[in-house]
Amino acid sequence: MEMDAGSKEMRDLRKTLEGADYPETLGAFVRERAEAQGDAVLGVWFDEGQTLTYRELDEAADRMASSLSALGVRKGTHVAMMLPNVPAFPITWVALGGRIGAVMIPVNTGYTSEELNFVLSDSDSQFLVIDHDLLANFEAIEDKLPLISGAQVIIHGARLKGAQAGRICGSAARCRFCPPRRSIAAIC
Repeated sequence: MEMDAGSKEMRDLRKTLEGADYPETLGAFVRERAEAQGDAVLGVWFDEGQTLTYRELDEAADRMASSLSALGVRKGTHVAMMLPNVPAFPITWVALGGRIGAVMIPVNTGYTSEELNFVLSDSDSQFLVIDHDLLANFEAIEDKLPLISGAQVIIHGARLKGAQAGRICGSAARCRFCPPRRSIAAIC
């Protein structure tokens, strides 16, 4: 029985892909693409008016990985991520999986506090990266999780001011992460 053209094409593509030389890790892949593509645009977030280049992703992932490591995230650490479609998502993903070797636990941004509690408990998450607009879901969890304290909650998003900034960003509380934006020179 002879193969149809589509099956032959898939077979040939599979041979090509299986024979290709790929980087060992996600982090190495991102670094290789950053060296090859540099300032070419990798992603555009139209609603936020933000772009991210290959180089920016690579550099921001390094900074994020350093920050997370300083907080105690290590290879094998389970880190839940509850972020919408924003540049911080790929940056944090690459930092966790590609640089540190931590386990990224994706959390649906539509989850209720009960569903969030289940995912955090079931996955043995030790850290949570969460968007500021979704923080109420975490704060509404009645039985606080034994593996996640305030210092292990990293908040992305809204700039915090005054007493709230001290409460949320203080050394004994939570820390905040803002990804680089092409239109903003300073990093949060």
